[in-house]
Amino acid sequence: MKKILIIHPALIDGGAERVLIDYLKILGSFDEKYQTDLIFLENRQNKHIEEIPKNIDIKFILSDIESEFYIYSSLNLANGYYFSSWFNGIKRRINERLFTIINANNYDIIIDFHRNSSSFNNFINYYNLAPRIKVIYWLHSEFYINSWLSDKPYYTHILSKYTHFIAINDQMQECCHQALTELNLASKPIKLIYNPIDIDNIQQKSEQIDAHDRELLNQEFILQVSRLDEIKNHHQMIEIYAQLKQMGITEKLYIIGGGEITQKALQEQINHLGLQEDCLLLGERLNPYPFMKRAKLFIHTSKGEGFGLVLAESMVCGTPVICYDCPTGPKTILDNGKYGVLVPLGDKATFIQQTYSLIKNNELRQSYIEKLPESIERFCFKTITKQLENYLDTLL
Repeated sequence: MKKILIIHPALIDGGAERVLIDYLKILGSFDEKYQTDLIFLENRQNKHIEEIPKNIDIKFILSDIESEFYIYSSLNLANGYYFSSWFNGIKRRINERLFTIINANNYDIIIDFHRNSSSFNNFINYYNLAPRIKVIYWLHSEFYINSWLSDKPYYTHILSKYTHFIAINDQMQECCHQALTELNLASKPIKLIYNPIDIDNIQQKSEQIDAHDRELLNQEFILQVSRLDEIKNHHQMIEIYAQLKQMGITEKLYIIGGGEITQKALQEQINHLGLQEDCLLLGERLNPYPFMKRAKLFIHTSKGEGFGLVLAESMVCGTPVICYDCPTGPKTILDNGKYGVLVPLGDKATFIQQTYSLIKNNELRQSYIEKLPESIERFCFKTITKQLENYLDTLL
């Protein structure tokens, strides 16, 4: 039996982590020919860890206390040698423990699934792996590609040690190829595999309504779901909504997602615009799908995405999408505007007008709704499972 090791920073509440769990479900179904081990470099949050198949062996490199101090040190690197020495010391500890685990097991494939302040990049900078091991760099964001080009000597060294790359959308695959060519690594193969969507699971959860949410769900509303982060551009979304209210729409705007610092600033903006009764910050929801199913429209003003998983999830729930054409996922998910409305990035006036049209024109909105079932077939578990299985088989 062949052995696969997946390395990921931490199981926090993010899009990449939801995708990781879906892939673990797929890999768990290959247990007759692949044994899959999972390493989290940090032990924190562990959101939805119970959804990971029982036949996936999970290891944590850092304890929960080490993880907390590692993150705290990373946030205080500018405050002097004390924090930087701790930060670098814990990084060395991560590398040493990884080295021990990899040496003790006979892995055929190592998948570097994602990276943060802790990453497999740091390990591979100092250690060489056996040539027989296939080492895969899984790309989830154009941000990382841009970072390669900001320090070419360092990343040429790092990336030369990966044997294969996976991109999650068409634009990212092209950007990856261009960057690797610039680093004289053009021969590295790049596989395109879309993020899988567990359609049955989402549709089932969309019917599981929390009693506390019934009143909210009985309202007419448009929706946004994402972490409250600067790149998601919620401030402009609220400005857009304020102008839509002035144009006469009556639908509320619900924003689902966590982020205490940003949430405070957004609430101040909402209060300033007098939208307290109409624009509601609902915080995190373990199950946002009942909202996705019952929204009139899903709006997304992000300035950058890796894949844009929430767009596809909304489409699974039968709700049409309007979003900025930001790098790199929306164009792929909406198929250049075939399955939803793409607005040029930053074109606020067009976003307002197109959103207004979708809200007021039932026939137009219905035309997009009717296309949604065919739009999500590219991302269904069955399709991606076959693609991944075929890909892994070709590597070994």
